[in-house]
Amino acid sequence: MRVFYPAFESSYIPPFRIQGKLLNTFLETPKRLKEVLIYMEKYPNKFDIIKVASMGIDNIGKVHSPKLISFYSQIQRVLSKKEYIEPITFPIRKGQRPQNIKFQAGYYCFDSRTVIKRDTLKAALNAGAATMKAALELIKSKDLYTLALVRPPGHHAGRDFYGGFSFVNNAAIGAAVLEKLGRVGILDLDYFHGNGTQNIFYQSSRVFTVSIHRTPEVEFPYLWGYASEKGRGSGEGWNLNIPLEGKVSGSTYLKLVEKVLSLFKKRQVKALVVSLGTNIHKDDLLGDFYLDTDDFKKIGNLIGNMGLKVLTVLEGGYQPKVLKESLLAYLEGLYA
Repeated sequence: MRVFYPAFESSYIPPFRIQGKLLNTFLETPKRLKEVLIYMEKYPNKFDIIKVASMGIDNIGKVHSPKLISFYSQIQRVLSKKEYIEPITFPIRKGQRPQNIKFQAGYYCFDSRTVIKRDTLKAALNAGAATMKAALELIKSKDLYTLALVRPPGHHAGRDFYGGFSFVNNAAIGAAVLEKLGRVGILDLDYFHGNGTQNIFYQSSRVFTVSIHRTPEVEFPYLWGYASEKGRGSGEGWNLNIPLEGKVSGSTYLKLVEKVLSLFKKRQVKALVVSLGTNIHKDDLLGDFYLDTDDFKKIGNLIGNMGLKVLTVLEGGYQPKVLKESLLAYLEGLYA
């Protein structure tokens, strides 16, 4: 399996995360991918790890707005390596965008915990580049499956906003590339709703977006992820949210995945992007679902039986050992 990995990943360490009045240790660190990379490097006959350099910021223009790209460009230009910006004020229904770059963060960021610095954009663009390469590989080769083993995650980044530790929407970049094959499906299996992915394709019938997640009534991102959100305009009916209560068993979750995959068949999608979060595992640090490692293998098997080209993009998952075991089990099921 070809695994596309951002070359800058291991050197990107966010400064902290803001939570209430505390500056907490950031969970989204290089430790997340270390164990799985060490394992994959031991088996070059199974995994072809391709390190990808950063791409130019203009390459995210298909999924992110010119204004957000302009803000990111200023971050890269203006901030020193040690400086960071946290959102301070948030406009109600979008007020005037301030000229001062330090105050623009609240205009584009939707949550109060996500800090941005110059290296953040280098890392996010690197993850986006790796995902783009993984999608292009599916188009030009006979491979059925590729993996974008990336961080930071991306599914909370929308067309004109960032947040939830997401800055560039990797899955959306992959889907935009795969549209060359025809209609694309996106299946978001992270514990948290993929509000950014939903936003980017909310008015499109070219991409069928589905997210299975913890109900936003009690979990981040709170303002998105409800079953009533079904798309708008030409995209009406092309967005499906399945919010769940806590303590969901593996068997219940698998039945939902099976049901959703049948919907992708009915919509005649030609390729599938899987936003995989290992935070749905019962031993992850953040979630409260009851899936075990074997359930990931079964999910992979269900997706593999679709016979589609599948780009898997890593999203959340914050217990390194669980991430490694869950991801490898999923890949094993995919190829079974």
